[in-house]
Amino acid sequence: LLTFTADARGDAFRVANDAPATPTLDLQGNPVPLGTHYIYRGQPLLAVDWRWPFMAAGAIKGTALVIEPMVQLVAAPYGGNPAGIPNEDSGDFELDETDLFSLDRIPGRAQIESGPRANVGMRAEAFFPTGSVEVLLGEVFRLKPDPLFAPGSGFGGKSSDIVARYTIKFPPWLSLTHRVDLDSSDGSILRNEVYLDGNYGRSNIEISYVRLAQQSLAQQSLTQSGPREEVNGQVTLALLDHWALFAAARRDLQAQQMIDTEYGLGWENDCLGVSISYQRRYPRFLDVPPSTSILASIRLKTGDESLNISDLFSRRVFSAD
Repeated sequence: LLTFTADARGDAFRVANDAPATPTLDLQGNPVPLGTHYIYRGQPLLAVDWRWPFMAAGAIKGTALVIEPMVQLVAAPYGGNPAGIPNEDSGDFELDETDLFSLDRIPGRAQIESGPRANVGMRAEAFFPTGSVEVLLGEVFRLKPDPLFAPGSGFGGKSSDIVARYTIKFPPWLSLTHRVDLDSSDGSILRNEVYLDGNYGRSNIEISYVRLAQQSLAQQSLTQSGPREEVNGQVTLALLDHWALFAAARRDLQAQQMIDTEYGLGWENDCLGVSISYQRRYPRFLDVPPSTSILASIRLKTGDESLNISDLFSRRVFSAD
């Protein structure tokens, strides 16, 4: 499969900076000049995406194997981020397998990815009568480093980190996803994530584990800038025809302390879902005491909506912030 892409983008900025108390930084990390000024930029792009899936039937009836090499070549000029543009919405960048073959991996509108590059990867997937197993890995290469990518972003040099994902799916009972980020220079694991989702009827269990060796500059906070390791858990236990109990917890394994816990009771039918829960939060900085909340939720279903009772209670326990 060959896919050719031609694209051109143009931006015009009017920046008014009236001596704020805290200096605003541009894409180069320098203070934005005072006063009002205009900045223009244009960015053309040509790309070719090559993929060749090799398919074979398995030795067992109903099974198959697919191995697919993938290469994407992108031709674009350097210098797509002139000085003076405030970096308001493009700071939080992190390479992973979801944006490995994206033509512009930068979030927001302020910053754009420029320069020639090659995105290279391999995908293998085995199909079974009741599910599938997939492995995906890849890496990005550049002719020279881009200073806009921070060292902790996974793309600070000529070659990026090696990103990979391993997925097992046997719907509707089991789903397991394992994501890793490997340093291409020494093979050390910089990010390790595991997500397990099990279902049996209306009952459900979700477990996730996240370990970050070092957060990027955009991800660092006042509370935690070093390694991060957390485990999350959530259980929904169906009772009778419409009732369910649920519980959730998130724990910081580095600090050996809880972050959030939540317990509740819910009821649902074909038209309505109701839940009430008790939530406890444990701050990890300064002298802020733990907080307690009682959360109530009422949700009306539409004609084409399917609602699980576990969707009713707060998912903030499992946020990745």
